[in-house]
Amino acid sequence: QNVSPWDITNSGIGLTTLEKFIEFFVDDLKGFFTQNKFEEATWEAVRTTMLNDSSVVHGSRGEILKRKLMEN
Repeated sequence: QNVSPWDITNSGIGLTTLEKFIEFFVDDLKGFFTQNKFEEATWEAVRTTMLNDSSVVHGSRGEILKRKLMEN
């Protein structure tokens, strides 16, 4: 079984700090995939895959990421 990506945030990282990091993370990913113009690994494909991965968007922390992904 894979480890939940949110397990690391239960060790004292506040939601405000997490939200700032997620905003940076999403912007960075979007920039990377937009700039590099891969044939199949487009920003839209990566974004959709993340949104459809229940382990990524579950819980209160996943909801923050989901919201940021949907804004981009």
